[in-house]
Amino acid sequence: MPQPSSPRPPAPLTVAPVAAGRRRFTGLALLAPLASALGLTACANLGVDRRPRVTLAGLEPLGGEGLELRVMARLRVQNPGDAPLDYDGVWIDLDVDGRPLASGGGPVQGRIPRYGDAVISLPLTVSGLAMMRQALGLWSRANAPDGLRAPVRYALRGHVGGGAFGSVPFSSSGEVDLGAALR
Repeated sequence: MPQPSSPRPPAPLTVAPVAAGRRRFTGLALLAPLASALGLTACANLGVDRRPRVTLAGLEPLGGEGLELRVMARLRVQNPGDAPLDYDGVWIDLDVDGRPLASGGGPVQGRIPRYGDAVISLPLTVSGLAMMRQALGLWSRANAPDGLRAPVRYALRGHVGGGAFGSVPFSSSGEVDLGAALR
């Protein structure tokens, strides 16, 4: 009875000599320059920040229920990329003076042209506890020297949904001059 032959291991990829001073390239030797070029292209694109820039353009009061307050946030979304930004849903968290104030989002859809911008309106919810924390912070600020003259810091974080790679995160921050607003 013949014995089954064991499978032969694959031959290693090598550079085989063809003639004196010349070599024939096989397998990996052909792929190495291509892989290097693709790797360099990918690394070059990593340094480019194409995320949308989102800033708070305004807040308008809406009706609330019980211990919550609702506001309509107007966001300016800028697309610094060289391709249109299609979005399907936006979510944001708004912090004031380092404390959470409001959050919310919606299934808004649209397209921001390349190197363009748009204003998106989103309803946000402010909980009763967040309102109390902000009121205590404002009271502490009012009792501090130059407290109401110092700018109020805000931070906006969130994501724009529906991009080619799923959700695209963003964050921005700024200051509001309460002294000028109260004059």
